[in-house]
Amino acid sequence: MKKNLALLIVLLVGLLPVNAQRDVQKEMNKIKSSPNYVYGEATRADREEALDAAFDEMMHEADQWAADQTHDKDVELSNDDVRELVESMETKRGSQTRVLAYVKLSKLVSLLREAGYKVKFQEQSEDDDELPTSTAEETEETPDVEEAKPARETTNVPDVTVVSIEGLSDDEILDVYLYNDKGMTPEQEAAVERAAARVAERNNVVAGTGTALEQILAVRSFYDLKSVMVPLKLNGEITKLGKYRTMREPQRSYLIIYDTDARIRAVLGPGSESSRKNLRTGNKDSIYNYGGCGAIWFQLNE
Repeated sequence: MKKNLALLIVLLVGLLPVNAQRDVQKEMNKIKSSPNYVYGEATRADREEALDAAFDEMMHEADQWAADQTHDKDVELSNDDVRELVESMETKRGSQTRVLAYVKLSKLVSLLREAGYKVKFQEQSEDDDELPTSTAEETEETPDVEEAKPARETTNVPDVTVVSIEGLSDDEILDVYLYNDKGMTPEQEAAVERAAARVAERNNVVAGTGTALEQILAVRSFYDLKSVMVPLKLNGEITKLGKYRTMREPQRSYLIIYDTDARIRAVLGPGSESSRKNLRTGNKDSIYNYGGCGAIWFQLNE
């Protein structure tokens, strides 16, 4: 298997100088944050073992995505078919090799359609984090979709690429903690707690009571979210969160939807793009009803 995998995967990068390695890492981060790919990542001393592990993780993500798209929990993509479509990047971490294996979702859609599944799929823009708007093919009814308009820079969820918080402002520290997928030291987490307290005081955000969902539902402004989400993540009530376009598990992920005036328009429960529960109204809702808005997803420790 290892031999075949090494032959079939398109290896874009080998051992490169430091500057080139940084460029590769940048490209890897772009793939990981794109809404149009599934990927797997692994670091091993042996390069072929890293390839295998990254491919296996990617297949797990691909099968989960396929199950969500087809509404068939038993659907299973063929390893051999997917392997022919996979690309990869690799970089060095000391004596170890880090591999990112990835495949474009549009290619997986073709495989599912060849297998007889009727899959509705629309590739998303790489340039922003707005929610998609619907088409006649995607929904039976025409939803109330707003005309998309550019979001204010202050309400964009930031791209976080640093781990060190030294010299950062309180808001930047909270961004690093919330949207960076790397862990922090106990000292850094203590600094995050202090920053969260200062931001809450500055924004006159009163500490919430009740469950995690009740506290989130009480927030009305995008600007106040950090002061609520950070404590919930620090105490483990929120396990993951990120930009809408990085969401990989929609059936487990809640959505906070905000508009260009920083108003939180809705909090939607887990589900598909076209079918979620609006947790404020209790009614069935869809992300297609919020065209032109941005969103972040989060998962609860349930």
